[in-house]
Amino acid sequence: MLSTWKSEVDCCEWSRVSCNNLTGHVIKLELQAQWSEFGEGLGGNIDSSLCDLQHLTYLNLNDNNFEGTKIPECIGSLRQLRELSIWSASIGGTIPRGLQNLSSLQTLRLGSTGLIGKDLEWISHLSSLRSLDLSNVNLSQAVDWQSSLSKAPHLSEVFLDNCALIFHHVSPASFVHTNSSTSLKVLSLADNNLDSSILPWLSNVSNVLTDLDLSDTALEHIFPNALNINSLQVLYLHFNPLQLGPKAFSNMISLQSLSLSQSPLRRIPSDAFTNTTSLEFLDLQENKLEDSMVKSIQNLCRLKTLRLSYNSFSDQLSDWIPQLRCAQNSIEELRLSHNPFSSGPFPDFSRFSNLEILDLENTSLHGSIPQSFGHLPHLFELSLNGNNLTGPLPTFVGLASLEYLDLSNNRLNSVINETHLSTLSNLTVLDVSQNMIFFNFSSHWVPPFQLQEFRATSCNFGPHFPCWLKYQRELKRLDISHASISDSIPQWLWQSSLQYLNLSHNKLYGELPKSLLKIDNIILDLSFNNLSGPLPYLPPNATMALLLSNNMFAGTLSFICATLQAGLYHLDISSNFLSGKLPDCWGQLPFLRVLRLENNHFSGPIPNSVGTLNYLESIHLNSNNLYGNLPPLMNSSSLLFIDFGQNNLTGKLPSWIGLYLHNLIGLRLQANKLYGSIPTNLCNLPYLQILDLSKNNLTGNIPHCLGNLNAMSNMTSTSQEITNVIPEGLTRSSFTDTAMLAWKGEYVEYSKNLRFMKTIDLSCNHLTGEIPSSITALVALVSLNLSRNHLKGSIPIDMGQMQRLESLDLSYNSLSGEIPISFSSLSFLSVLNLAFNNLSGKIPTGTQLQSFNGSGYIGNLGLCGPPLTERCPGDGSSDLNPNPCDIDADGDDNLISFGFYGSMALGFIIGFWGAAFFF
Repeated sequence: MLSTWKSEVDCCEWSRVSCNNLTGHVIKLELQAQWSEFGEGLGGNIDSSLCDLQHLTYLNLNDNNFEGTKIPECIGSLRQLRELSIWSASIGGTIPRGLQNLSSLQTLRLGSTGLIGKDLEWISHLSSLRSLDLSNVNLSQAVDWQSSLSKAPHLSEVFLDNCALIFHHVSPASFVHTNSSTSLKVLSLADNNLDSSILPWLSNVSNVLTDLDLSDTALEHIFPNALNINSLQVLYLHFNPLQLGPKAFSNMISLQSLSLSQSPLRRIPSDAFTNTTSLEFLDLQENKLEDSMVKSIQNLCRLKTLRLSYNSFSDQLSDWIPQLRCAQNSIEELRLSHNPFSSGPFPDFSRFSNLEILDLENTSLHGSIPQSFGHLPHLFELSLNGNNLTGPLPTFVGLASLEYLDLSNNRLNSVINETHLSTLSNLTVLDVSQNMIFFNFSSHWVPPFQLQEFRATSCNFGPHFPCWLKYQRELKRLDISHASISDSIPQWLWQSSLQYLNLSHNKLYGELPKSLLKIDNIILDLSFNNLSGPLPYLPPNATMALLLSNNMFAGTLSFICATLQAGLYHLDISSNFLSGKLPDCWGQLPFLRVLRLENNHFSGPIPNSVGTLNYLESIHLNSNNLYGNLPPLMNSSSLLFIDFGQNNLTGKLPSWIGLYLHNLIGLRLQANKLYGSIPTNLCNLPYLQILDLSKNNLTGNIPHCLGNLNAMSNMTSTSQEITNVIPEGLTRSSFTDTAMLAWKGEYVEYSKNLRFMKTIDLSCNHLTGEIPSSITALVALVSLNLSRNHLKGSIPIDMGQMQRLESLDLSYNSLSGEIPISFSSLSFLSVLNLAFNNLSGKIPTGTQLQSFNGSGYIGNLGLCGPPLTERCPGDGSSDLNPNPCDIDADGDDNLISFGFYGSMALGFIIGFWGAAFFF
């Protein structure tokens, strides 16, 4: 923007500067920021020299970052100013009193969270003011704000959202002496901590008020005549803990639009809308309403939009719909999704002749889809996903207006051919995923529509790639994963303008193009196929997520160093046949969030340039042949998961992990050659819930401070979620990160529910000393494996308070003493191994400890009682395995494969967001 502002050029030629054609005076400055993903706008101070532009009539500084700077006092000298907008621009200080001198001002927008307004008295001096927006300004000190508003004679729009307003209670008798406005039509007080006592004042604030927003204002009651505003047409009351009294809205005879969503209402009186016959829009979504509420709306005959999703309706939908017959000729939008309706057949909507949008997602429908949809000529959006619909598909003849069709997640069993879709010429979105559908189109068929989104995961296209897709020139999102396709990827696909392409879990073969330079802004998922050859070169600065795991790609990662990849956010090329050293040019991917290179044949050290990935959230380099020290990742403070396991890394555990990675949820360094003690600052990681340091050469004591790990000691905490990444140009998608532990000697990978998994594995090291008693504070721990170390002393007596434990392995140590009686409280315990210690005494009886196999107790010469023999053995050899940690994880030795090894998904959500389509 400022590149055109050069002293040798007339300022009237500068970008976003407008001048009077006759005088040459600057009259307009449009300096609002033009945001890209990471922001681009003005900063610093708002200089007082701006006030030299005395002929200025329009000033817009919206969406810049002025870092808390104040609005110059001299701004009140710009007396010709008609519109002033400094909204969401990080300004601070107090609203300057000089604004009261702007007598020509018609529009004022100062919304900013850092700005303070001590009073609003100055508004009464702005005789020309029509529109006022102070949203997000702190007005907690402006105690008489409502009186100030009444003194602005020409105000027609007022927005005071999220202003920390305090309502000054006014005596009803004083309303006689208050002049109601004859100009105020729009009033928004949303997101303030008001209450129902404000309602009488609102009923008298204006004679012409048409739009009122009281959403999220702590309103609790709407009693009869509480809002007596005959002129009101639009009323927003959502996000309030509301209870409705009889005839709550009966005086609002002009009301056309009402939002009561997320209140959460349990009932609506049957006479709530007695005289509200003009109502056309009613939003009651996300409440707790039951079937009886339909009596309150069955006489609203002019309804065009009715939203009732996410409530508690339980009758059959086919019995529920006829009660809307009064509005059957007017309703255009009907949303009933996510209600626990009783399972029943598909209702008859044929009488709803003007229906345009019908959302019946997750409404327990069963049976076949009727042909009666052919009588809905205006229908353009139909969502039936998440039901139990069966049988073949109808032909949809007569639905020429249909644009959006979602039939996913049903049990439809059908062959789709040209006949089913030949009349849907306006179709832009089609989703038939998760059905038993077979596509049988002629290879020469040219569809009559142009899809923007097509999803058919888990349907059957096989074996050939669907040729008709090459005619879909406007396609942005394509998901035909799990589709039984055994073919090569056609070249025409790489010429498309796709933003999301998922061909994963097929049997695609062949090589990718040497270069993907023609692809821009895409999420590309080709994982779990049979693709081979080298990895392609990527377009520079394209916004991309690249998922190519579980294929047969070979070669090196040389493509990373070829050009700057500033837009690559997610790179997963795990489980291939890639080899060579990792390149030392990771600075070429400055905004990378996820890096997965595990299960390849990479060798050599991990380059230090990995530490330049400041936005990194998840890194998996496990199961390679990497050696050397851990790379310095102290600048990657957003890291949630690190997995460098099963390599040949050496050195000590670095202290920067506990000092800088405060968001870390999982740390897996299993099966390396790390040595030294466990740093105590690991105990400073509040979200850590997976700690696997097994199969290393660690020495010293187990830190006593492990009991301070908050995520493992809090019974209610679950892992935090990622709620960040918003790459410009990509539509919303999500990727679930995975983590691998081991279960009974086998490594297993899961992709769900790890957020509930909390585990510590320090087995197969050289740790000494006692098991710290503080470890029993980890009451949320699911698995604890301290086996195959040199621990001594007794088992902590309070270990029974770790009631979430499902697996406990303390075998192959030198522990002594008795098994604590508190073990009887470990009711979830399903795997227990105490073998080959020096334990003695009787195994506690009357608990599930007798249900475990005796092999979990052997090698303890002083231990007796079921499930061992009744009399404690007086001799015998423990026959210890000389090197139990060397036994392969797939081995059959049950004595050394008891440790809890479970893997669950980390529940990370790596989000890619956009504006148009949503997963």
